[in-house]
Amino acid sequence: SQPVIMSWLAVRFVGSKLLSVEPLAELAQRTGLAKRMTNDGSAIDLARLENLRAPAVAAARAHMAELRKQRAESLLPRLVEQRKAIEAFRDRRLAQLQRKEHAVVESGRKLRSDEAQRLERARTDVEALVEERNLWLTRRVETDERAYVRIAAVLVGGS
Repeated sequence: SQPVIMSWLAVRFVGSKLLSVEPLAELAQRTGLAKRMTNDGSAIDLARLENLRAPAVAAARAHMAELRKQRAESLLPRLVEQRKAIEAFRDRRLAQLQRKEHAVVESGRKLRSDEAQRLERARTDVEALVEERNLWLTRRVETDERAYVRIAAVLVGGS
């Protein structure tokens, strides 16, 4: 599954000037948006609102990029810890295989070709497993840097 960062945002303008990007819940709380509202039927300048679409989407994308950066920074210590655990597994397993090889050599006999092949295959398997696990860890926490932004509503304050 693809990791997702989801956030309902309010992109606020005064005229054509960007005022803020904030969580929608905060705007709703501050403005009483969650309360019953009525539409007075007044005409709205749609051209002005359409001109704000691109800057609103750009502001939302920039905000999501910052959230993505913050998430990556918060996950980094855990990711480093998990990568160290994977490396420790690799080191233990390769040392175990090395001890097997030394035990045969120290016993005074030469390593048979089938034994050498098994040991080499085991080393290759360990390296492949470590690579696969590191890739899985990266994919587990990585998000797409291109934020998907959808305009769900446009709210226009009264005069």
